[in-house]
Amino acid sequence: MTRVAFTLSLCALLLAGCPDGGIQNRAVPANTEGSKDPQILALRKAASELANKPEEDVSFVEVQHILISFEGRGTPAKRSKEEAEKLAAGILAKIQGGTEFDALVKENTDDQWPGIYGMVSEKSKMNQANNIHWRKGMVPAFGNVGWRLKVGEVGVAAFDLDNSPFGWHIVKRLK
Repeated sequence: MTRVAFTLSLCALLLAGCPDGGIQNRAVPANTEGSKDPQILALRKAASELANKPEEDVSFVEVQHILISFEGRGTPAKRSKEEAEKLAAGILAKIQGGTEFDALVKENTDDQWPGIYGMVSEKSKMNQANNIHWRKGMVPAFGNVGWRLKVGEVGVAAFDLDNSPFGWHIVKRLK
């Protein structure tokens, strides 16, 4: 019995000394909900407002996007979730200030430049050889944003495990 008590005491001491409870290499990003940064608040507001807009009744959209990812999201990005959100917020502010979208894609995306994708609502009309994908075969953020924007508009899909699992998508509708 004393050996079991000693082992349990030793484990408790080891776990107490580890800031994350002894679980190493967790891919759980830190919470950024309490930010007071005006650019981050503007990014979150833009994503929320766009999510509440109705979709346009079209069968095809073409979008260009900037993916801002973070470590553990299936991309080579090494930044933290907080750093990614701050970067996405800064990029959105630059776009709103008139910086050319394509130049920001080239400088910042964690996807491949030019980051242009066509999407169709009907699977039978997809043509991957021409970079035209079925909407439901893409990350939901593309369709969720692309069909809510007018041609030339820019919107954002915030990181979400179900709809935008790779990070933040800043999307411009081209067609």
